[in-house]
Amino acid sequence: MLLFDIERIGIYMKFKDKFLKYLPVIAQYEIQEQVPLSHDEQQHFYSKKKLRNKVIAVAYDEACCFIYPANIDWLKEQGAEVQYFSPIAGDSIPAGSDALWLPGGYPELHAKALQASATWASLLTFVKSGKPVLAECGGMMLLGKLLIDHQGHSWRMADILPIETKMQDKLASLGYRECTEGEFAGLKGHEFHHSTRTELEQLTPVFVVSRGDKGIAKANIMASYIHWYFASAPEAASRFFSVDIENLY
Repeated sequence: MLLFDIERIGIYMKFKDKFLKYLPVIAQYEIQEQVPLSHDEQQHFYSKKKLRNKVIAVAYDEACCFIYPANIDWLKEQGAEVQYFSPIAGDSIPAGSDALWLPGGYPELHAKALQASATWASLLTFVKSGKPVLAECGGMMLLGKLLIDHQGHSWRMADILPIETKMQDKLASLGYRECTEGEFAGLKGHEFHHSTRTELEQLTPVFVVSRGDKGIAKANIMASYIHWYFASAPEAASRFFSVDIENLY
């Protein structure tokens, strides 16, 4: 496991800035080795086109860049149209979007720009529409009330989820995760973050995992620190973008 080896021998912490853009590809490669679905099984599911004619809005910029390339391929293979927007640039959620994915990344490095982002108004409107929202790690941090950076400065985020996240120098969690039962059974992912989450009110855990973040759910939002690999459980992953998301937990 390359990521575990990097952390154990201390190379990652010394050269972490050089690894940032490569981590999604490294993590994807390692997770792919664990996926139980055969090629024929995956091709059978792809033929169903579970997301046909759906428009999936995906946040993508320097703050939201921890994306497995295979997940974008998977969305398109399922028949979805992917539309990108940038929270740093203050873009609105693309018009006509049926679902929203806020992937991981490094919002703590762009907190000043994000605090002033014009995206938050359209994001709140989208959430209030009841359409499904999946937020992973850094994407979850965007939805919170505050992000506290390494220097202890507090930055306002979208204030949609009643959470605060705080950066720390040491890793908060690292490892591969898998849903063991429930609607998302078999779904695999990777958890890697230096922040902690404080819930300001009681929220419903959403994922059944043997270890790692069980996530939180509020209305039509599912959020956690886990970066999910959609092809590991295609049927389960398609539910992230279902209009019936509120009935899944």
